[in-house]
Amino acid sequence: MTVVFVELRRRIHLPIGIQILASANKEALAVAKAAELEFIRTEVFTFAHVADEGYMESCAGELLRYRKMIECGEHFCLYRCSEKTILSCHYCRC
Repeated sequence: MTVVFVELRRRIHLPIGIQILASANKEALAVAKAAELEFIRTEVFTFAHVADEGYMESCAGELLRYRKMIECGEHFCLYRCSEKTILSCHYCRC
């Protein structure tokens, strides 16, 4: 995925983000950092639930610490959705 998004970043000069399914938020953050993307869309950011993939644990604290650890920078944004099936997302600049 990183290779694909590096090529997209080279060709497209608009804000680009990524979401990797099954709540792979740390993996999405790593790809976004490597490809110099502007944001990720997170699943299960502040609550846990049972989904078709199984039990999904919330990830806010772990994800924000990981973002700091890999030094994503001040420009990087997270979009978090309150429910997996709801498309309206909340902008979060932490």
